[in-house]
Amino acid sequence: MLYSLETHQLTHRFSAQETVLDNISLQVPQGAIYGFLGPNGAGKTTTLRLVLGLLRKQQGSISILGQSFTAHRVALLRQVGSLIESPSVYSHLSAMENLQVLQKLYQCPAKRLPEVLELVGLTAATHKKAGRFSLGMKQRLGIAIALLNNPSLLILDEPTNGLDPNGIIEMRELVRNLNREQGLTVIISSHLLAEVEKLATHTGIIHKGRLLFQGTLDTLLQQRHNGAAVMIDTNDTLRTLELLKDQDLPAHTENGKVYLSGITKGQMGALNRQLLQRGITVYEICRQPNNLENIFMHLIND
Repeated sequence: MLYSLETHQLTHRFSAQETVLDNISLQVPQGAIYGFLGPNGAGKTTTLRLVLGLLRKQQGSISILGQSFTAHRVALLRQVGSLIESPSVYSHLSAMENLQVLQKLYQCPAKRLPEVLELVGLTAATHKKAGRFSLGMKQRLGIAIALLNNPSLLILDEPTNGLDPNGIIEMRELVRNLNREQGLTVIISSHLLAEVEKLATHTGIIHKGRLLFQGTLDTLLQQRHNGAAVMIDTNDTLRTLELLKDQDLPAHTENGKVYLSGITKGQMGALNRQLLQRGITVYEICRQPNNLENIFMHLIND
């Protein structure tokens, strides 16, 4: 398999006592939309800054498009577009004028400027001052700037931060179109789990500087199917917990309901019968939706 980005045992410390990244080994397949997930402070932005050379690498290795980043830094960065945190645009200049400022730096032809504005849906705002843009429009202008050099890999750090629901939908469709129609590999970091679930083909989950999972989204959802939480709602929570403890089934309570994981449908049926036999009224017993949010919480709480 070809990878647009690989890191091997990437470790970074801000001090001897503070390890921000601990042996992070990412593999981003060519043509993927890679959702890099984690709570705020997990190490997502630090990882991306290292990949882009914005922080000095301390330990580990980075390869982009199959080549060593250390050996071919300048050439590889010409093939990468990025938007890290908020876009830097000149508010007193129009969308087109902002692109013209960077045209020489990116060494791209003039015809590329209207092309990228069209790609991000800003053609109608070509001559509008960036200071009058909504946050979503500014984000799209930032992506247009990232596309100037016609990259093979696009890295977006929390691109939906602060956007309203309509802006989030527009950003999702933009990323999907860039991937499908332009053939871009996209890495998108986020803490918005539901949004990544709708968009990503692959995902990496990071927590406290450690990579907890990496693979296709389908693999993640499938491997956690049997371990999905089961909720039991009865009229006697304490006796329900005692029954589960007698059977060595770890469980916990939340809002008056009992939760456990790792049991089959057959075991669910048997538990229901045993509860009824003990005179416990069962209001509901069901498997919780196996969505990314539930899986994410399960992983980071393990």
